[in-house]
Amino acid sequence: MVQLFKKALILLIPVLLLMAFFEYELRKIPNLYNTKRASLENQLDSISVLVLGNSQTLLGVNPEYFSMKGFTLSNMSQSIFYDKELCLKYIDRMKSLKCVIINISYFSLWHQLHDDKEGWRDYFYSQFWDIRYPELKWHDSKLYSLLMLYTPQESVGYAAHFFNEDFSQNLNRNGWLGYDTLQNNVFISDSAGKERAEFHDGLCWPSRYDEIYSTLETLVDECRKQQVEVVFITTPVLPTYYKFIDREIERKNTLAINGLCNKYSCKYFNYFRDDRFTEKDFYDNDHLNFIGAEKFSGIINDEIISEIKR
Repeated sequence: MVQLFKKALILLIPVLLLMAFFEYELRKIPNLYNTKRASLENQLDSISVLVLGNSQTLLGVNPEYFSMKGFTLSNMSQSIFYDKELCLKYIDRMKSLKCVIINISYFSLWHQLHDDKEGWRDYFYSQFWDIRYPELKWHDSKLYSLLMLYTPQESVGYAAHFFNEDFSQNLNRNGWLGYDTLQNNVFISDSAGKERAEFHDGLCWPSRYDEIYSTLETLVDECRKQQVEVVFITTPVLPTYYKFIDREIERKNTLAINGLCNKYSCKYFNYFRDDRFTEKDFYDNDHLNFIGAEKFSGIINDEIISEIKR
């Protein structure tokens, strides 16, 4: 038995070394999580305005056009759970922070990332931000292994390119991710907008509402305790999107945010149907491109940031 164990160990050592090599190389690949964390942590002391939210603010809010130092901490499909966890993880170290801007999308109050097909992103928050969603199973290998998270098949493909990959392309130091306008006419249409609205309807779980609202209120309460102003926004979308949404969900969203504003002395700027934006400002039916981001960020600066007490 001892001899058998020794032989098995001899066979396992090369495999374990190879796995360790993959883990080491995969961890060096830039992505939207590790790159954004490094950028944020390098400028924590100087950030005055922090923007939270999902892809709509990741693509649509560029702090370059703010009159105060800003950072967009939004990410793809980022839910309110991660908005709260990320903000409160750093707020004590952000000595210059004056304002937190929280994006409320059509589906934000009804959506946990864990519930949809992009739930794999939960593991990236765990691996690269040290934030674990409580419903993840402790024994899930993707919590500990990038080889399992990227999958062995994908990892072998990266190895074939000597791990020369970059999943953070076009991510700016201020946290904004720029999309161009080259193909916006391909993605903008009534049919595409209807499909997108129906997709977002599928993300809305009424059973999640109470816990998400409570999470959001905790975030607001903690910010206010730190003497940090809280401003809610809803980003602009095209008519090709908003004419297909569920008006009852929209009504409940507005009611909820106005309630928080009244309770915590916050403000809500709803740009959802803002007619200052045209098709040329959008990448698709509900995401701004870099032209729209410049316009929207300027509006945020004029209407929100310029009113912040310095």
